[in-house]
Amino acid sequence: MSTLAGLARMPTAGGKRGHLVNFPVPAQVPAVDWRETLRELLRSVQHMENWQLLAPLVLGPLSLPVALVPGMDLGTVADLIPNPESFLRDLLNPHTVC
Repeated sequence: MSTLAGLARMPTAGGKRGHLVNFPVPAQVPAVDWRETLRELLRSVQHMENWQLLAPLVLGPLSLPVALVPGMDLGTVADLIPNPESFLRDLLNPHTVC
């Protein structure tokens, strides 16, 4: 079966086959709150078993004067990072080496 024939068999909206689904594109895409995104990422790291070993690797080059103690909210560290967008882009770069 060709790829196009396979696509014709895929169900779409309304149970029709062979039709593309029309998704409306919002007029304005909401802005990303980079600080809040970073805050949630750091809180996710904190839920990992060895978070106190992992957090310094994630925060590495920043050299923040923060003691990683049990019971702290790691998400608050996001407020100390001057440019959260740049930090996240560098961290999530597939060429980043830890």
